[in-house]
Amino acid sequence: PNQGLINQIKIDLKDFGVDDVIFVTYASIDKLPKENYDLVIFDESHNVKNVEQDAKWGNIAQDIMSRSKFTLMASATPFEDPLQMAYLEPTGIFEPFG
Repeated sequence: PNQGLINQIKIDLKDFGVDDVIFVTYASIDKLPKENYDLVIFDESHNVKNVEQDAKWGNIAQDIMSRSKFTLMASATPFEDPLQMAYLEPTGIFEPFG
C-alpha cells in the first residue's frame, strides 16, 4: 500500500471523527478480524465484483459489507454487464429511501 496515500486518508477521515483505521490489501482480506465496522472503503472495488460461489474476494467482501454501517466503493474500472452490480447489494444502494 502507498504510505503517502494512507497518511492522507487518515488525515481526511480524522476530520470526520474517524480515528481507528485499518488498511488491508485484497491479498490479506481474509485475515481481517470478523468484527462490525463503522466504515469500510474498497479501493479498486472492481476486484470484488465477482460474487459467484467460488469468488474468494467477492464473498469475503460481501461478508464485511454486511457487518459494516457504511461502505465506500471506489474504482475507475467500469463493469460491462449490469448483473455485475450485484456486488453492491449489501451496501443498500438499491433499497428505496424512506
